[in-house]
Amino acid sequence: MNMPAAAILALCAALLLLAPPSAALAQGTSSPIASGRGAVRATGTTTSARAAPAPLTTTQRAGIVHQHAVALTRRLASQLDEARRDRDRFRARCLSDILSQANALVRIIEQQLVSLRLAEDLHDASRQNHAVTVLRVQETRIGELDGNARICLGDTGPMTAGTRVIVIIDPSVPREDPTQRPAEGREFPWVPPPSTP
Repeated sequence: MNMPAAAILALCAALLLLAPPSAALAQGTSSPIASGRGAVRATGTTTSARAAPAPLTTTQRAGIVHQHAVALTRRLASQLDEARRDRDRFRARCLSDILSQANALVRIIEQQLVSLRLAEDLHDASRQNHAVTVLRVQETRIGELDGNARICLGDTGPMTAGTRVIVIIDPSVPREDPTQRPAEGREFPWVPPPSTP
């Protein structure tokens, strides 16, 4: 069965919309906020996410983001307490800084949740879009803070694994080994040393 690329793309997008948001979060492939934006058809038009059975509302998805932020702050607080018990000043200072940022993040998310609910009540699309945009940025920030906390704890995880260096040698570079003396008959011309002023 040969399908055009656009049809395959539309099918994949439809399958992503039908997947439950919890599955997308577990895989780390999609955000709860972005999962309701719609899919692109082969014609290039956008379809509504309401076609999926019992989708989460934007407010519900934003609530999930809030739950993730609160869970992060609780985990950071317990890790900070552990670092203080171990008298590890570096780790405690690092985690304290990240916890402060996470607490500010939770406050911003809570403000945007209130703003989003108000915009939905007033049917104000521009306010809704703004609140959703801010929530998406904050959701990204949650992941960044989580990664920074792992660095504080010394767990760099997959960030250091899999580094690969590719060297491309220009074809104009001579293939001779510069550490070896040239063969007889291929002497280099004598070049006088530079003169000093």
